[in-house]
Amino acid sequence: MASRLRSFSRPVAAAFLRSASARSPAASLPRALAPTPRASSLGRQVALARSLQPLHSAISAARLTSRLGAEVARAVSQETGLSVPR
Repeated sequence: MASRLRSFSRPVAAAFLRSASARSPAASLPRALAPTPRASSLGRQVALARSLQPLHSAISAARLTSRLGAEVARAVSQETGLSVPR
């Protein structure tokens, strides 16, 4: 049984190695990882930045609101003599 497996696996492994060495490295990469032309890459990066802008704005607004709320609470507590940890 083991000899049959070895006799089958050797030609398969050799064929795989031949086909792998015949392909270029860029051709073996998935299309998402393959190098892209410079101009289209820049366009994609700009589009990505534009698509993330609403998310960035929402997060920034929430952080600012939270920070202002904490500052107001701290200021009010200092006026009334209460202690609010930072």
